[in-house]
Amino acid sequence: MVNGAKLIIHIPYFRPMRYYLAIFTFVILGCQNKPQQTLPTSPAEITRPEYAKGFEIHHFGDKTSIILFDLQNIGDTLEIIDLPNVPAQHIACLSTTHLSYFDKLNALETVQGVAFGHLVRNQNAQAALAKNKMLDLSDADDVSMELLLSIKPEWFTVYPYGHDGYEKYTSKGIKCLPISEYLETHPLGRAEWIKVFGELCGKSKEANAVFTSIKNEYNKTQNLVANTPNLDRPCVFTGSQEAGTWYAPPSNSFVGTWISDAGAQYVLSDSTSDGNLKIPFETLYDLIFDCDYWGRVEYDASPLTYAKIKTEDPRMSKVKAFTQNKVFYCNTSESDYFGDAVIEPEIILKDLVKIFHPEIPLEHQGKYFISVK
Repeated sequence: MVNGAKLIIHIPYFRPMRYYLAIFTFVILGCQNKPQQTLPTSPAEITRPEYAKGFEIHHFGDKTSIILFDLQNIGDTLEIIDLPNVPAQHIACLSTTHLSYFDKLNALETVQGVAFGHLVRNQNAQAALAKNKMLDLSDADDVSMELLLSIKPEWFTVYPYGHDGYEKYTSKGIKCLPISEYLETHPLGRAEWIKVFGELCGKSKEANAVFTSIKNEYNKTQNLVANTPNLDRPCVFTGSQEAGTWYAPPSNSFVGTWISDAGAQYVLSDSTSDGNLKIPFETLYDLIFDCDYWGRVEYDASPLTYAKIKTEDPRMSKVKAFTQNKVFYCNTSESDYFGDAVIEPEIILKDLVKIFHPEIPLEHQGKYFISVK
C-alpha cells in the first residue's frame, strides 16, 4: 500500500463482465503453429517501432514484409506477412477496433466488411454500414463465410489468439493479417499499430505522420504533469468484481502506464502479470476504502448516477470516493472506448489529467471520461 491520497479507476479492458467478455469472445481468434518463415534478402529499409513490440516492417524493392512477434512468448516470431507494393482496395475486419485505424488514415472506404457491426461505435463506420458501403459480416456469434467471400477481400484483419483458428478463412483463399495491438503494454504501443494499417492500404507516410502527432501530444501532456512542482500523486485503483473476486490489471499494463503518466500511482504498483490479477473482494476492499477517486466504464443508455452505484453494491457507497462525490466514468454506448480511444491515447491521458489534477493548466474538455454529476 502506498502512502498519500488514494484513487480508484475502473478500466473495462480488464473487467470480466459478460458484455465485455462477449466482445472479446467475438473478436479473438486462435493462434496456430505455423512454419517459421525467413526473409530472403536484406531489406532496403527497416521500420522498428518506438513503443510497440508486436511488429517490424521490412521494405524490399518489390514488396514489404511485416514481421509479427508473439507477444505472449516474447522473442518468438508469430508470422511473416508479405505485402505487394500495391495498396489493398478490398479489406475486411474481424474486430471493430481495426476500423478506427483505417478511419484515422482516411482510408475507411477500403473496408468492405466488418464482423459484429452492431458493436461499431465509430461514427464514420456507422454511416458506411447504414449506407451499405460496408457489410455487417455477423452471423449469430460468428462470421458469415458467405458474406465474407462475397466482398472478395484481399486481406482479412484478425486476432491471433484465442480458442479458434483462422484456417477456415485461409482454406477459402482469404489472406489473414493477425493484429495483436491489444497485447501492447503501452498506450502509444497500441496506437503505433497504425503503421501496419498504413502499409496495408498504401498510406505508410500518412501513418507515420499521424503517429508522430499522437506521440508528440501524448508526451507534451506527460511532460506537463512531470514538470509540475509539488505535485500530489494520488494512488489509483482499477478493476471490477464478479462472484466475490476482484479482477484488476497489473502495473505493467497500458492502463498502469496511463495512470502513471497522468500523475498518479497505482495501488498495485508492485504487480506484474501477463493477464488480470485476481484478488478476493474483502482483501481489496481494505485497500480501496480511503481512495479519493473511483473511475468506471459503463455501457448504458442512461447516465451513471450515485444512486445507481449504491444499488449495485451498497458496500461501495461507503468508500471515500463515493462519499465525497468523486466518481468518474466512460459510457461506451456514447463514446468509442474500444475503438477510437485505442488510436487516441493522448485524449485519454488528458481526460485523466483533468480529473486527477484540475490544478494543472490544461485546455481540454473530457471526451471519454467525465465526472458523475
